[in-house]
Amino acid sequence: MRARWAILCVTTLLAGLSVSMPPAAAETGKADPTPWSAGHGTATASGTRWYENGYLMAQGNLENTSSECFTLWGVWTVDFSYFHVKHATLCGPGSAPVNIRQDASMLTSARLMICRGNQDISDCGPKVRIDR
Repeated sequence: MRARWAILCVTTLLAGLSVSMPPAAAETGKADPTPWSAGHGTATASGTRWYENGYLMAQGNLENTSSECFTLWGVWTVDFSYFHVKHATLCGPGSAPVNIRQDASMLTSARLMICRGNQDISDCGPKVRIDR
């Protein structure tokens, strides 16, 4: 009886999961680039993302028009754990390059967001999904 209940619980859990799977091109080569963009305050970031040989790749620019600092952060979820990565920081007006390369397993999801400052994620714009 316990074994049946355990199997039912695991089956129910797996059925309810939303698994992010990269396109088939991720396994063998390079998928077509897809545009992305994010913004917060006086900063914007934009570029393209694609899958290449099992990696999620993204390139672009972080731009700012004020004297404030802004940072482009990645919010990565890998195997049910998440972490934040600082991808680019810009203090003052100008532009900074963005280059991202992250393993892209079936259990990887990725979002980008721009936050005011360069130390934390307490004042941020909306998250932009880049894994699909």
